[in-house]
Amino acid sequence: MTGFPEKERVDSYRDHLSTVWGIAATASTDALTHRLSSTEYQDFVNWKNTIAMDNHPSTLDRFYHWLMSGSRFGSVQSSRWVEILTSGIWATVALQELNLCGPVLDIGCNAGYWNSWMSYHSQTAITGMDKREVAIHFGQKRQNELGLENTLLVADFMDAHPAHLYTAIVSLQGLTESFHHQDKRIFESVAAYLMKDGYLIMIDELPGQSLHYEKMWKQAGFHLFAAGMAGGLGIDHEWKSYLALVLKLGGTDTTKTIVDAENATEQLWQSFHLFGTDATIDWTLRNSAYWWAAHEDAVVFL
Repeated sequence: MTGFPEKERVDSYRDHLSTVWGIAATASTDALTHRLSSTEYQDFVNWKNTIAMDNHPSTLDRFYHWLMSGSRFGSVQSSRWVEILTSGIWATVALQELNLCGPVLDIGCNAGYWNSWMSYHSQTAITGMDKREVAIHFGQKRQNELGLENTLLVADFMDAHPAHLYTAIVSLQGLTESFHHQDKRIFESVAAYLMKDGYLIMIDELPGQSLHYEKMWKQAGFHLFAAGMAGGLGIDHEWKSYLALVLKLGGTDTTKTIVDAENATEQLWQSFHLFGTDATIDWTLRNSAYWWAAHEDAVVFL
């Protein structure tokens, strides 16, 4: 079974990000200098440097308070446009291919731009969760303005006690902070939110220790179910790449490994190369979402 996201669906998510959240591609290779004031841009550079040296939760909280004030959110998040677009589309196709009809939890949802779009395209109830109160309040206000009734929760999945169980958890780089802090409870905490035979759909950068994380998810009762890739040409015209995985909780098939997933992903990137480097194609289309829509499978079942 393979999934093909229609170009119209990719265009729809792209338009939603732009019109609702201000997250958009731009022809400028240095987009933020054109979208922020000079003072705001320098503040953003300072924040990036600060976080690079100290990504403690309190530092990130202060950054998010700065980010959500004024009209900076869309401009700054546009620096991650290709990651946001391609990871959201991959998760959407993965959910479709898994044919899930139960509730879904979006961990690390930020302001909820993916689940707000899914409200228009899926009957599945999707709850967003993020530990940054300012992000959830910002997102809830925007979704209320749109007349949406999505549930957005302020909670840290590592500490919270779930009131409900879900058929699937989606994490679009939402586990990054936990990965970087080497928290051994990541997958055990995720498993606590899932029904039996539930799925974790994750797109992230496993920072150089993929075998270590594989051991952790196996200990928590997960096994590798499917893989893929997300990314493409960013607004800075640099290549962004992410590993996409589907893990299943329970079951007995433990034969597939992270090496199998990485090999499958490498083959996908090699196939993508000609499309992605074709200078005759508009740069905003040279990413995995539009590549899938053109001619390639998005989800590889292992």
